Amino acid sequence: MKEAQGSSGGIMILWDKRVWRGELLLVGSQCLTGKFSGIHDDFNWCITAVYADCDTVIRRVLWQELLQMKTSINGPWVVCGDFNVTRFASERTNCNRQNGAMTEFSSCIEDLEMVDPPLFGGSFTWRRGEDHNCAANFLHCAEWGENFTQINQCSLPKIASDHNPIMLSCGDEGWRKSYFKFETWWLKVEAKLKEWSKTNKGNWKQRKEDILSQISSWEAIQEQRPLTDDELIQKTHLGMEFEEEAKQEEIA
Repeated sequence: MKEAQGSSGGIMILWDKRVWRGELLLVGSQCLTGKFSGIHDDFNWCITAVYADCDTVIRRVLWQELLQMKTSINGPWVVCGDFNVTRFASERTNCNRQNGAMTEFSSCIEDLEMVDPPLFGGSFTWRRGEDHNCAANFLHCAEWGENFTQINQCSLPKIASDHNPIMLSCGDEGWRKSYFKFETWWLKVEAKLKEWSKTNKGNWKQRKEDILSQISSWEAIQEQRPLTDDELIQKTHLGMEFEEEAKQEEIA
């Protein structure tokens, strides 16, 4: 974890210890790099999580750090986070020309020999009022593409933040085995309780999917025009409703 400094947000990398062994490799000025190895397979990879500074000059330090890391990282590598700059003017509202910061970012991606996978689920990953952009995203090295097919990034519905969560989809998700441990004492649980749990879990899942679908609809409208006050209230209530459903599911 990299603590927040001033107005700059912090960075945190979380992982499932049942699936991955992780270790911290480097804490940079605006990034955090970790290395992971599979518990049940031999897949090893690195990730660099980024929270770039808003200042173009300070951001150049990050570009240099990433280029230095390229020489020391072997194997599949993913760089992701909020770069606070887009590659193209079309990825930002109220912007009709390419600027120097965008050119520097594109040059860094080319020097890193990274791939910028296509984005699905929306045109933007950050929204505040009428300002939208796509400054947060995933990049991956060519070797990552040798391990997976149909790689793309998906913008998911945002609940509370200005940022949409982004998921890196790697096509075939069946390359790793799923492990399940069964305890014999579970058989003693009453059938009625088991059925109750099964039913409610299904209901929670469906309710969450319905809420996310409604939020996605509002975000699609928001890309075309600003939402009215009433519409913003409805969208906010949906986010609160989703959080409550998630809490209830976790408690159960």
